Formats: sequence, C-alpha cells, structure tokens
Amino acid sequence: MADGLEYSFGPQNHLDYRYRTVDLGSIALEEIKNSGNTCLYALLPLTDRKKRKQKKEEFLRECVETIVHAPLNIEEKRQSLLRAEIFAGLVFDKPVIEQTFREVETMLNIEESAGYRRIFEKGMEKGMEKGRQDTLRENVLKLLHKKFKKIPRPYVDKIKSLDEYALGLILDNIFEINTLSDLEEYL
Repeated sequence: MADGLEYSFGPQNHLDYRYRTVDLGSIALEEIKNSGNTCLYALLPLTDRKKRKQKKEEFLRECVETIVHAPLNIEEKRQSLLRAEIFAGLVFDKPVIEQTFREVETMLNIEESAGYRRIFEKGMEKGMEKGRQDTLRENVLKLLHKKFKKIPRPYVDKIKSLDEYALGLILDNIFEINTLSDLEEYL
C-alpha cells in the first residue's frame, strides 16, 4: 500500500501528504486498552490477529466487555459497540458476532443509538424500494398474461431484468401494447 498522496493543481498548488500504514492485526488488544484512547475501542475486534484466531468468541467477548466497561456515556458506548460490530464482520463469522453482541445490544438498547437507526432506516428504504420494484414487475407480468394468455419465456426473463422505470413505461402504455412486437419496444 502506498505511504502517501501527491497531487499538483496547476503550477503553484501542490499537495504532498505522507502517512504510515498500520496493521491492526499486529497490535495487541491490551495495547489499545492501555492507551486510554477510547475512540480506538471500536477497532478492537481487528487487533491481535493471533489471539483473535485462537480464541475467537472469547476474544470478541473481551473486546465487547472492554467497551461496555469503558469510561464512556451510554450513547458513546452504543456508537462504539455498533462500530465494533461492523468491524467484527470483517474477521468473524456471523453466528459468533450475533451470539457475542446479542446480550449487550439488549442491555444497552443499541437500537436507540443514532447510528443503528440510520443503518436500519437505510436497510428499510432499500427493502421498500426492492418491494416496490418486485410488485411492479409482478403486476406487469400479471397484466401481460391476461392480455396475451401466454408469454414466451425470453420475454418473461427480459421483463424480470427490467428496472423500475422501464416497468413503469410498460404499465403506462399497457393499452397501446397489442402484440408481442409492440412489447419488444419496451424491452
């Protein structure tokens, strides 16, 4: 990985930024715990590669306990735990994460944190969008089946791959589509 960025913007503007790449897996969990820098606690699941691989659940539980007992207010603990859970997803299996965080999520009511709500709402929006598109696709196919009785498989496959805009065009023009060749204009 590069150790910096360098850009020139015209003859007089030059950006030269250098940094040191850090392998979190090579840093001991105790090192971050003892640093007193609670902002780094969310990264704990990524530390101590050797210990993490040997002790898995026990290691992750220690990371979580460190955050729970940190000198942070409840909202800071929630945020740190949410971030730690996200980072844990990079190196731990889902069942280990779920088992380790389940009790703490209930105890600290993580669902009340702003970060959790934001992620949940984003997921809900994506789910609703997918649901709208699935319903639209289903309605297009249902109306076309009523109109033509039988639709060749290639047409059905193509309709299933259309985006929301294209499906909407077919619905808007369903009364003008009288033959399969008319339908081809929208596929």
